[in-house]
This record gives sequence, structure tokens and C-alpha cells, in this order.
Amino acid sequence: MFDYIKKDINRYVVPNKKHNITVVQFLKVMNEEPGLKAILVYRFGRWILMNNRKINVLIFLKPVYRLLATIIKKFYGIDVSVLADIGAGFFIGHFFGICIGEVIIGSNCSVHQHVKINCTHDNKPNANNQNTVIGSNVWIGAHSIVNGGVDIADGATISAGSRVAHDILTPSLVMGEKGRIIQRHYDNSSIL
Repeated sequence: MFDYIKKDINRYVVPNKKHNITVVQFLKVMNEEPGLKAILVYRFGRWILMNNRKINVLIFLKPVYRLLATIIKKFYGIDVSVLADIGAGFFIGHFFGICIGEVIIGSNCSVHQHVKINCTHDNKPNANNQNTVIGSNVWIGAHSIVNGGVDIADGATISAGSRVAHDILTPSLVMGEKGRIIQRHYDNSSIL
């Protein structure tokens, strides 16, 4: 878990660099980045979920997680289901209107404001077990919607305002209401 948190923090503090952050940098980014706060609360809730039967003290931590998750949702508009399995280096570029339901997301993915991934129409995480899988190094632009039961390949780019309702099997640039593939084998490394 702590390795995931370190990689999440590094996405905010030192992108594209391989050195450790200082305490001052950490405190500054914690103050300025609501997305990082949401990710840390998610990681805390996920840790409680995964270790629920191992440690009896975790019963007392569940209300703390629920309180923190509610604060993040009310103040920043970010709702990440604890049932989501999110890889290391997750980045939320802008806050508000973000809903992530039960989904598997690979490492080093980025999402932006008003992104809905496997959520209902009233912005609640969808726990429908439709096996939504998003690969590593995927960039999802603002106001995009990824429906449940969709597989998105590693390195895909979902442009702003897109709706993805079908599988994206190659690292492609996807645009539009119907999630059309505009360019196959698109390189998104410059925007991650």
C-alpha cells in the first residue's frame, strides 16, 4: 500500500523525475491538490477492506474512513468506490464531478474533472460486477464517461467529452459521443 501511495504522490510532486520528495513538497501538494487527498482516502479505505479480517482494530477505523470519504465527496466532488482496484501512480488532474465505481485500473492512469467510470446516472458508483478494466498509462479527459463492462487497452487516450461504450483493444486516441477510434497506436506519453 505504501509503495502505491509513494507513486501516487510522485505523480503530483515530481513528474518524470526519479528522486524522493521532501517534507515541504509533500505538505505543499497535500494543501493544494484535492485529487491527492481523495486518492489517499481511497487507499486508506482499500487497506481497511483488504485487511478487514486480519486486524480487529480496523472495526474502529471504518467510521473514520466513511467520514473522510464523505468530506472528500462533499467538498471536492470526488467519489471513488473502495471496491475499485486502482494501480499505483493514479492522478486526478482537477476535482469535482468525478465518480469511479467498481473497476480495475492499471498503474499511472490520469483522470480529469467530471469523469464517470462505471457509475449510475445519478453519479453513484455502480457495483454491477460487469468487469470494467482500464489498462496502465491511460489518460481520460474531462467530462468523459466509461460505461460498465468495457476493456480499455494500456496506453489509450480518451479525449474530453467522450463516451466509451465498447472495448478499446489497442493504445488508441478515442473521441466523441460514440467513442470513435480516431487514431490507432496513439502515443500519450507526453500528456501523462
